[in-house]
Amino acid sequence: IKNLIKILLNLIESQSQIIESQKKDIQSLKDEINRLKGEKGKPKISPNVPEKEEDTQNLGITEKKKWTKSAKKPRIKIDRTEYISVDKNLLPPDAEHKGYRTIIIQNIKFATDNVEYKLEYYYSPSENKT
Repeated sequence: IKNLIKILLNLIESQSQIIESQKKDIQSLKDEINRLKGEKGKPKISPNVPEKEEDTQNLGITEKKKWTKSAKKPRIKIDRTEYISVDKNLLPPDAEHKGYRTIIIQNIKFATDNVEYKLEYYYSPSENKT
């Protein structure tokens, strides 16, 4: 039985070598066909090899600054502020005025016309809503 297993393993190994060589032949034939058609063959990609430390120190590589997006609202010039009132009939009777919510609308004109609207909002303790 051991002898039979050795024979089978040798046979499998020889067949795997044959398969690998056939794969290389097939790929080279495919590349040749593509070249004859005017196309490009499979590119030969070299493995990634890290550079030596001595080379990187001599090149003077500097790290790039990390870029972050800054807020735009603080840079917008407000031309006028309009206060928008809420119709009191739409509110529950126990609604309390809590302040304003700011919304900035940018209109484009030949002159700037940036409007800041102050919208009233209320809080109703009975409905627990704003």
